[in-house]
Amino acid sequence: MKLLAAALVLAALAPAVRADPEPTPKEQVEKVIDAHMSEFRECYTKRAKIKTTLAGKLVVLITIEEKGNVSDAKVTQSLDDEVDACVAKTMKTMTFPSPGQQVKLKYPFDFHK
Repeated sequence: MKLLAAALVLAALAPAVRADPEPTPKEQVEKVIDAHMSEFRECYTKRAKIKTTLAGKLVVLITIEEKGNVSDAKVTQSLDDEVDACVAKTMKTMTFPSPGQQVKLKYPFDFHK
């Protein structure tokens, strides 16, 4: 239910009519995560060198605070303990555009060689 509420909050943050095409809240989140994707890939590739068959989906529940800082990042679908910890740690260093209130959302990663 809280995730649905977060999605509604994100939708409410987007203006109904746009003079200039500005990124939606979802696009803003994706842009920030994409800017750090090499760090997330490094979490995976470092471990995949040891665990050569490692591949799959990892899902992180992110808590973004009112000013855009990440206060919590919990793995809700695990891939590997070391990869999970690295991705969560990296996520906590990120800053998103201010949503104006606390927002929780899930973000999936699909790691393959």
